[in-house]
Amino acid sequence: MGGKNKRSKPEQPAEPQRRVTPRLGLGRAVKSAALTTCLILSLFLIMYHLSSYKLYSSRDDFLLDAFARTFEPIAPEDAVDRVRRGLGLSTHLASYIINEGSKGKQFAYAKGVVDAGIVSVAIEHLNNCGEGFDSGQPKFRFRGLTKWSSDIEAYVDEPSLWLGILRGSISKGMAHGKRKNFYMKRKIAKAFGPLVDCMRDDTNRVSFQSNEHWHHLLPSFIELVEDLVRDNDETEIAYILVRHEGLMELLARCMFWIYRPDITKEVGRYESGQDLQIAKVTGVTKSVATLRQVY
Repeated sequence: MGGKNKRSKPEQPAEPQRRVTPRLGLGRAVKSAALTTCLILSLFLIMYHLSSYKLYSSRDDFLLDAFARTFEPIAPEDAVDRVRRGLGLSTHLASYIINEGSKGKQFAYAKGVVDAGIVSVAIEHLNNCGEGFDSGQPKFRFRGLTKWSSDIEAYVDEPSLWLGILRGSISKGMAHGKRKNFYMKRKIAKAFGPLVDCMRDDTNRVSFQSNEHWHHLLPSFIELVEDLVRDNDETEIAYILVRHEGLMELLARCMFWIYRPDITKEVGRYESGQDLQIAKVTGVTKSVATLRQVY
């Protein structure tokens, strides 16, 4: 007999395939959260850092804000100590408020700084004109400065600022009376010797071991001589000045520097060239005329 036909089982319908959604592992989720957190913190730090800067439209705006930030909260004696240590912003600021602080808080503070001995500090710095600046120190450069930051203080590299302090102290009424102003002039005139020694050499033309510093100092140097002998009753000051060897010869020679191509070429090289005008011939003439009365 033939074999029995086997009944085939009915085919079961295929189950629909389920889509399996890939799940992030715990490690990847933690990394993603950490990355997001880092980005947020970085953005916050950048915004905080930028908020410490402030843009200024002018040099005066910057210095007025610097006065409020650095000098106003401290005593004048502490400001003088900053200048003694050669800090650049403080020296700029002291020179500025002494020469430009004609009223209000700046003028009162400038008088306090003068009373605290800033004239002696400026003289002490200028008497070191035969030495150079430490090349390893960070230098404060005002040129092109348009923003403020907490680490802006560095060391001065513009000795003409110290002459600016001396000029402002005797010409802006900082000495509380004519007699005290005379004593201040006499003090400056007596201490003038080392600076005269640096400035009188118009062959090498080096001050603070720099030809550029010599040129930047020259206009203020000549103007300081004029300030010291401006009043008719300052004959004693004139006698003191003419005793400094080489001063009269320097004042006489610089009226003829226009015929010195070695000097005129350097005058055009430095930023002080426009202010220099070949050593302020008008001021030199007045100074020489006054000093010759007692020479």
